[in-house]
Amino acid sequence: AQVVRSLRSLLSLDRGHRLACSVERLIREALALCEPELDQVDARVRVATASRLPPVLVDSLQVEQTLLNLIRNSIDAFKSAHLRGGTILIEATSAGEGFVEIRVADNGPGFPADVSENQFLPFSTTKAEGLGFGLVLCKTIVEAHGGRIWLGHAMRGADVHFTLPTVDHSDE
Repeated sequence: AQVVRSLRSLLSLDRGHRLACSVERLIREALALCEPELDQVDARVRVATASRLPPVLVDSLQVEQTLLNLIRNSIDAFKSAHLRGGTILIEATSAGEGFVEIRVADNGPGFPADVSENQFLPFSTTKAEGLGFGLVLCKTIVEAHGGRIWLGHAMRGADVHFTLPTVDHSDE
């Protein structure tokens, strides 16, 4: 019920449930929810966060949903490529004045070159059973928080970056 309420709030761009939150906590809680799926593909996760990152002002459920979508995209990519023992890297660093950047990268097959430009469009998917809303939802959530999201240029695998404003620099 809380997730549904939070998604309703997102659609109306409700800013009422935003609290100061540590990026480390957001990552830890998203990973805890994905643990069984990570075990299924024997995936390794490496988390690297810069020391003394400032807290971000977010709706934690929405940002955790963004992280969940990105992590699950990696897991799905491992499954479709029949890759066991893949690696997911989650990094968090300062992104200049007033922002934290989070990067989720994997060593799976990555985005096809011809579709990578359309990944943030509704109904654009590379999954046989996908609806094409995962990255669209991520983009909506990140932008509603005042951040931005983009695909990186990885030699192998997927590489997605997004930013979130820190507490001191949010537009609240």
